[in-house]
Amino acid sequence: MNATAIAYEQLIDRFVRWAHTDDNLRAAGIVGSRARIDHPADGWSDLDVLLVATDPRPYCARSD
Repeated sequence: MNATAIAYEQLIDRFVRWAHTDDNLRAAGIVGSRARIDHPADGWSDLDVLLVATDPRPYCARSD
């Protein structure tokens, strides 16, 4: 596994730990090129995460 793949795995792990602490989140999923199994993402692919929340406003109002 290359350094970029490792960094994405670490980011996903951090996101999952954070998501488990937020009662407002109902679901989350990875979409886009990193979710494909027929043609894996390349090194330039970003990570697209879809959030489903009871109230989305807190996430739209902050950038952190």
